[in-house]
Amino acid sequence: MVILNSPTGTQTGRQVLGRLVRGARVMRGWSLSELRSQIAQNVSYWTDEGIKPYVVSESLLSMLERGKPVRDSLLFESISELGLLEHPTEHRPLTVEEIKSINCGLFNPKTGEWLAIAMYTPEHLAS
Repeated sequence: MVILNSPTGTQTGRQVLGRLVRGARVMRGWSLSELRSQIAQNVSYWTDEGIKPYVVSESLLSMLERGKPVRDSLLFESISELGLLEHPTEHRPLTVEEIKSINCGLFNPKTGEWLAIAMYTPEHLAS
């Protein structure tokens, strides 16, 4: 079994995801502040105190767009829930699993194809 370390991901995967998020935000004409507001208005999560809006900082959104590691898995879920990114062939919002997999370099957002993990042996990864 392979477990995705999606908040950390891979450098290439983070850069690809960051460019996608920035492109989708700019295409909608949103600033980072407006993306932050859209997430807070449309995404909530359950806590001991009840349901609360997910409030993400602009600096965390900027880190994501710049391809830096983000350690908040709710951010990936919020991108999916907001429908920010679209599947290239099925024309539906990307799922949280697809978004996390882009971040890990395991899903091609241009083709919608999955990378076969089994083909990568430890020797192949070391080269």
